[in-house]
Amino acid sequence: MSTGRPAAAPSVSTHVLDTAAGHPAAGVPVRISARGGGEDAPPRDPDGRTARDPGGRTAQEDPGGRTAHDDSDGRTAREGPGGWTVLGSSATDADGRCRDLPVPPPGTTGIRLDFATGPYLDREAGSAARGDGHDAAAPGAAAPAGAPAFFPEVTVTFAVEPGQHYHVPLLLSPFGYSVYRGS
Repeated sequence: MSTGRPAAAPSVSTHVLDTAAGHPAAGVPVRISARGGGEDAPPRDPDGRTARDPGGRTAQEDPGGRTAHDDSDGRTAREGPGGWTVLGSSATDADGRCRDLPVPPPGTTGIRLDFATGPYLDREAGSAARGDGHDAAAPGAAAPAGAPAFFPEVTVTFAVEPGQHYHVPLLLSPFGYSVYRGS
């Protein structure tokens, strides 16, 4: 029986654990994007105003519906027709958790989490080389000092259903990662 109300939006949470060092990964930037519901509406900034690209155009004014996005000013932006809408970004806290990811809009069918892991992995490699890391990692677990991160970015894309909560942790090490649906 339908109540006439739209289905509740899904919710998303995540955290990052450094499995090589054995502790939470603090300071990892995370961006959340959504696909589905409301794709025909122009992107909005946090105050509800239509977001504009650097040329002053809205997504509806730009051929192809594209606008540039710049998370530094917190705007939401469309990346392409039928594509992803950036909802916001955060960074992991000392416990490796993002506690302030925005709720996706009703009708969302897919979520994308983009983890900028390179700076964190580079810091950890430098810390291990200096011997001032958090916990002693297994010998050879850290990337060589000065070597760029093997996985500088991790993108996780998953399907969502209305009203469900999705906790998607990232288990990270210098040369591998895994994700799963947690609780």
